[in-house]
Amino acid sequence: MATALNSGDIQVLAATPMLRAVGPELKQHFLECVGVDDYEKRYTLFHEGDPARAFYFVIRGWVQLSRIDASGKEAAVGLFGPGESFGEAAMFLGNKYPVDAHVVEAARLARVDSDRMTKLLEANSGLCFAMLGSMSLHLHKLVTRLSGDRLQKADLRLAAYLVDLSPAGSQSACIKLPIDKGVLASTLGMAPEALSRSFATLKQAGVVVEGRNIHLYNVDALRAFASGGD
Repeated sequence: MATALNSGDIQVLAATPMLRAVGPELKQHFLECVGVDDYEKRYTLFHEGDPARAFYFVIRGWVQLSRIDASGKEAAVGLFGPGESFGEAAMFLGNKYPVDAHVVEAARLARVDSDRMTKLLEANSGLCFAMLGSMSLHLHKLVTRLSGDRLQKADLRLAAYLVDLSPAGSQSACIKLPIDKGVLASTLGMAPEALSRSFATLKQAGVVVEGRNIHLYNVDALRAFASGGD
C-alpha cells in the first residue's frame, strides 16, 4: 500500500523534467496525488493490456518496459532509473498499458493516480504542457535508442553506454553497472552472448570487467571508439 512522500522523495520529484516546469502551488497540488512504494527486484508492476490506473516516477532503482511478440520473444522498450517517469502516455491510449513493466533492480517508486491526475490536468493547462514535455522527452530518447540499434554496431552501443556512465571529465574510472548484464543486453538490443563478445572487444579501449564492476582505464579512447569504432 502506498505511503506518504518523505523529504528525499519530494526532492527527487521536484528535480524531474515534469515538475521543474511548474510553479510551487501547482507542484503542491501534484504531490497530493502521489504515494510511494518499495518493490523487490523482479516484481511485475503491470502487464500489457492492464487498466492504466497510475503512472510512476523512479525515486531509486530501475524499471524495464518490454513487449512480448507473437513468438514469445521479449523486446525491451525502455529502461527507467532515478528521476525518470514512465506510463504517462497510457492515460491517453484507451486507459490500458501498452507494455509490461518489471522492476529489474530493487526500487522505490512514486505512484500517481490517473483519475486524480486527469482532473488536475483538466484544471491546469500549465501541467498539461509539462506532461507533454515529459512525454516528448521519452519519445526523443526512444527514437535515439532505435536509431542506435539500427545504425550502430553492438560494440559501439556498449562503448557509448559506458562513456555515459563515467564521471564527466574523467580520464579513467571504475563504475558499477546499475543493472545486471542480462538487462543491459536487452536494453542495448543484443543477446547476452553478444554483450560478452562486445566487452571482450572493448579491452583494446582499456575496459576491464570484474562482475558488475567495470574499470575504464582510458575514457578518451573509449569515447573515440564509441564515435567511430577505431
